[in-house]
Amino acid sequence: MKWYKEYERIGLQNNLDVNYSMISFELGNVYLKQKKYDKAKEYYFKSISQIKDDLNTSYGYSELCMSLARIYKTEGNDIEARKYYLIAKTIREKIITDEEVFKEFCTKYDKTFL
Repeated sequence: MKWYKEYERIGLQNNLDVNYSMISFELGNVYLKQKKYDKAKEYYFKSISQIKDDLNTSYGYSELCMSLARIYKTEGNDIEARKYYLIAKTIREKIITDEEVFKEFCTKYDKTFL
């Protein structure tokens, strides 16, 4: 965590073109592993706000939504978990060209979130 924050600080201080969305995502992952769900969500939402790609076709946004879905499922908030899973699923349906790969994704997660 220390190194991600330092990387962010240096980038901001020197006006560098740094992928801040990825840094925030990784910091969220650190907090997720520590089971600090509120902090993880804070960084995931920050990461979403920093994405420069089209959200409708962004694999990174899909990953963020899956992370949020897992947190909400763990917290017992099935409505929010389903909401974020459906966003992730919709994006993946658009960007995954191999039908079998998409089918595997659905088989793996539909029962958990739907």
